[in-house]
Amino acid sequence: MGNKIEKENIQPLFFLKSGSVIIAPNQEILLPQNYSEKYDWEVKIAAIISRQGRNITVDNALDIVASYTIFNDVSARDVGRRTDWSFGMDWFCYKSFDMSAPMGPWIIPAGDIADIQNLGLKTTINDDVKRDNNSNNMVFSVVELPISLSQQLTLKPGDIVATETCTGGGSFQRIFLKPGDQITMEVEGIGTLANPVMQGD
Repeated sequence: MGNKIEKENIQPLFFLKSGSVIIAPNQEILLPQNYSEKYDWEVKIAAIISRQGRNITVDNALDIVASYTIFNDVSARDVGRRTDWSFGMDWFCYKSFDMSAPMGPWIIPAGDIADIQNLGLKTTINDDVKRDNNSNNMVFSVVELPISLSQQLTLKPGDIVATETCTGGGSFQRIFLKPGDQITMEVEGIGTLANPVMQGD
């Protein structure tokens, strides 16, 4: 986000997306009308939980991860801040709306990934590379995220924990998704997630 981070002084920040907003590879991202003018993208690795886990530790965190896939965290950058309530930020409306979670193309067994913290991540929009980075630059690793989350709630089979993204988001370039775009996300060892962008209702 462009902010200086002192990891020892912070904890991971989580948000929820409804399962109903997940869409498939090659499915159209239908941007809701009159909802946002700043639809952004975030390429993420998603860890799919295989068995129940509560208060897990560094020694068994990856034991509950069955597989990995690619997750496109589509965000409405201009609807998150609330002035009608004193809470300030509404992460649910900011992150969870129709078509806001393209995911795929494959579910790769965790054992097939030699080092989840050393994978290239790339985002291309209309043949223009917008993000090109590596998972080794994450502030919180794939191991640390389920550890922290499991202190709050019990992780269960089928839960999807998306990781952090890398630099190069649309908001910092003042470039946002628009109808007619083709967005493609690649994660080394996992595959390519591609979706056309269209105007929704």
